[in-house]
Amino acid sequence: TMGVRNAGFVQLVTTILKIVPLAVISTLGLLYFNIDNFTPFNMSGESSFSAITATGALTLWAFLGLESATIPAEDVKDPTRTIPRATVLGTLFSAVIYILGTVAVMGIIPPSALANSTAPFADAANSIWGSWAGYAVAAGAAISSFGALNGWILLSGQIPLAIARDNLFPAKFGRLSKRGTPVFGLVVSSVLVTVIMMMNYTKNLVEQFTFILLLSTLTALLLYAFSTMAELMISIKEREKFSNGRLLKTIVISVLAFLYTMWAIAGAGQEIVYWGFLLIMSGVPVYVWMQWRNA
Repeated sequence: TMGVRNAGFVQLVTTILKIVPLAVISTLGLLYFNIDNFTPFNMSGESSFSAITATGALTLWAFLGLESATIPAEDVKDPTRTIPRATVLGTLFSAVIYILGTVAVMGIIPPSALANSTAPFADAANSIWGSWAGYAVAAGAAISSFGALNGWILLSGQIPLAIARDNLFPAKFGRLSKRGTPVFGLVVSSVLVTVIMMMNYTKNLVEQFTFILLLSTLTALLLYAFSTMAELMISIKEREKFSNGRLLKTIVISVLAFLYTMWAIAGAGQEIVYWGFLLIMSGVPVYVWMQWRNA
């Protein structure tokens, strides 16, 4: 549809623009690398395992949405080929950029300064090339935020649309405007996001961002956990369709993925798990109602 096509074009442009500063820091930044900045590596005061667990959910936020390419499948050309390739290649490319960029920033900025930095990539560019580079990276961050907002707005309408088409959500969410946009789903999703933000009005900007980040990651992790178990159950139930080697690989990957999601959920913290549980349970009445209507 026109809505998905336009959103996809905007996403492509913003992705290219935001990759440039990240790629520069990830490559040229390594030339200014100082290995001494990696000590002390853990400044939290906690054990290494506890520190890694606490940051597990935060780290996963960078990859959140890797499954989103499957949502607008009906609007994608050759989805059985395009979506798997886009998901795998996009995730691998992002991982390379993130890892190289993180290593470069940690090697450029001393740990004490990095711990208090609100814009590590901009500070790294500023320390190497001057203030103009810091502003350029900040501009890239603004473009990245706009691109992320564009993508998530698209999904906030496409997810209810896909569920409604499966008769698991009210039919009104499945209606499209003349331009192929699920307006009702977009409006309802935006209202719900606004309500969640207002619930945290007493917190400062960083605390609000962290809360939304962890809550969003938690809700995705729950879906990941169910997906891994579904993959495991389907593989065992239909094991005659798989070779022994492929079946073993699928089982191992599914179990490891499930354990990882449980570990990341634990790292989100008790408060986030509490709010995430309430958020998930709020959808139960809608599900029961739709099951009753479809019976």
